[in-house]
Amino acid sequence: MNDDLPGASPVQRMVRPAAEARWYSVSNSGQAMLCANEKDARRNAAISNKSFPFHAPYSAVQLVDVAAVAAERERCAKLVETQRIAINWNEREGLAKCIRELG
Repeated sequence: MNDDLPGASPVQRMVRPAAEARWYSVSNSGQAMLCANEKDARRNAAISNKSFPFHAPYSAVQLVDVAAVAAERERCAKLVETQRIAINWNEREGLAKCIRELG
């Protein structure tokens, strides 16, 4: 998609899917400014840090509907649990090997 064309940017489109992530510049008090893209959000945060120091620091953040990422969250939780099991197994095997070598 060419963001230079009118109406091409997610900010300019009137109808967006619920799962479409958008970039914002957010102050320490939670005020958010919708930005065109990540570069715009970072630039706006840097400018706002200087222009409005009492509300600094500003951060460039990407927000998305929580319901849209539920499946991804579940997939990541399963991956973490799989890794935790593998780490525990390796630690037990390593401990058993040390005991055998020392014994």
